[in-house]
Amino acid sequence: MGTMQRALVLGGTQFLGVHVVERLLDAGYDVTLSNRGETNPEAFPHLQTLLADRDSNMACLEGSAWDVIYDLSGHEPEHIAKVANHVNNDARYIFVSTINVYADTSGTDPITENSIVFTTPFDEVDPESMDAYGQLKALAEAEVRAHFPQHHVVRPGVICGPGDPSDRLTYWATRFAESGPHIVPEAQEVSLQFIDVRDLAGWLVSLGSEPHSGTYNAVAPRTTLSAFLSEIERISGSSVERVALSESAMKKHEVMPWVQIPMWLPTSDTGKQAFFNIDASDATRRGLMTRRSPDTIQAILEWADGERLKTEPRYGLSSDQETDLIAVLRNE
Repeated sequence: MGTMQRALVLGGTQFLGVHVVERLLDAGYDVTLSNRGETNPEAFPHLQTLLADRDSNMACLEGSAWDVIYDLSGHEPEHIAKVANHVNNDARYIFVSTINVYADTSGTDPITENSIVFTTPFDEVDPESMDAYGQLKALAEAEVRAHFPQHHVVRPGVICGPGDPSDRLTYWATRFAESGPHIVPEAQEVSLQFIDVRDLAGWLVSLGSEPHSGTYNAVAPRTTLSAFLSEIERISGSSVERVALSESAMKKHEVMPWVQIPMWLPTSDTGKQAFFNIDASDATRRGLMTRRSPDTIQAILEWADGERLKTEPRYGLSSDQETDLIAVLRNE
């Protein structure tokens, strides 16, 4: 790489951030972190950390020149503007956004980078709305483009893999690794799409030396929930009885799609048909390479502590909830 490149990572101690920082260090970057020091502060004790709260003051960033800035924690336009006021604007700015910026996921055509994104003014964003996260991220993207001529805006789908705190795919991997009856949605042939955190992190680091600005979706090719669950059984050697739960039964028993049935949206929800139909061909042309799902499943199983998912998983049914629901369904 020649002269050691200086990288500033905003965030860097949570799930994606840890993988990005590790990849940057492997690539020979001089890495500085900036975060509140509250989440996993012991993750990189040997690295300089500039303590700052993005909702208040980022003046601690002044006085240094960065070659590349990785923004993993910016959620609002003001977060970007405050950083821009205190750093050199000729740095290459890599902003991790989200596919939730897309305003319309109701169609059957794939979502591309040219699909319509939210343009909701900041003072009209309802923080209680399901769309608020995407609306704010879309506004933050605009701030990145306005302040940093050299930029990459990356819109990942659901990120999963070792270290994932969300339990979305971890739930299915650990639950289906255990033989026995398990609840599944009746409609299992629906699309499923995600990206392994290791693939995303590696590609983000490669963008640090990519001179062309751009906006990219970042997901792996689609599979189906049914195929994904079959892969878990094959890899773990489990034998699972799939107890199908219809949409009407979900409503009757107050089971929430996506929250208690992770990574699954009702087929009756026509407004979300394209959520797992994301086109990432532009990112692929820029070097994004994604591994096959068995590799991701294996890594999750090696990392995950299945015990924590038996009581109060962030996503999914607890073991007791699932057992009780299966008993009810069989008696109906």
